[in-house]
Amino acid sequence: MPSIPRGALWFVLVLALAPMIALEPEAADAAEILTRPATMRIGEPTALSLGGVDAAAEYSAYADLRGRPCVRDQSAWQIGVVDPGRVAVFFGSDGRFVPSARVIRLCAYTLLRPEDGSTPVRTYLTERLSTLPFTLPAGRTPLPLVDNRGDALAPGWTKNAAGFTRFTFSCQRKRFTLTRRIPIGADWSFGASGPARADNSTNYDVPIPPRYAGHASLGVQGALSSVSPGVLRLAVRISFRAPGLRRTPGLPACRQGVRTFSATFRV
Repeated sequence: MPSIPRGALWFVLVLALAPMIALEPEAADAAEILTRPATMRIGEPTALSLGGVDAAAEYSAYADLRGRPCVRDQSAWQIGVVDPGRVAVFFGSDGRFVPSARVIRLCAYTLLRPEDGSTPVRTYLTERLSTLPFTLPAGRTPLPLVDNRGDALAPGWTKNAAGFTRFTFSCQRKRFTLTRRIPIGADWSFGASGPARADNSTNYDVPIPPRYAGHASLGVQGALSSVSPGVLRLAVRISFRAPGLRRTPGLPACRQGVRTFSATFRV
């Protein structure tokens, strides 16, 4: 059998390994978006910085408050920046980003400014997707939820506003309270039901509602959502039952059953 020249062997080896080399993954980009604090919180200023990049280069970024994929195409950039769901953010001590949504994607780009003054060229660099737990900063709570009948649903927040301690439903002035710990889930929804305690005190405006000695129940199902940057909505569907509840003199009868309440508030 004739021998194969050494050069030909190398050529055959390279041809055999070429597909394997082509399938090797590209080196991961070292750039990363850093936040301080590390876990972002609703309404709390967050400092952003870039790690693993050239400090002398120029960068730009935005936060997508709906968690959508980052804009990659330079021609689509203007569409991205005018979208109300995308907010420009800045790196370094000069910029502070205040998150107000459940899922936020931070998108970073290198920024090249042509010497002729033409449109800057943005090239995708890196991104960071974060799912935020629901908490409100101290002292920031939404107002009671009031409907067109004048009835109200007042939530009581836990100390760190990561859940509820109670819901008080005022139906034609008479107050009933569901008292129990109600956590807010990862998707910012919540729900609970149980006995509702009637407020039979005289701490009411005149006329004072009659006492209630029956067995009332209150169920709540709701969620929080982002309306716009810095604005949240609290929406709650309740189910109320109070057999034998008497009407307060001079006021319409309490409408029992299923009711809905919602309100927006700033963080």
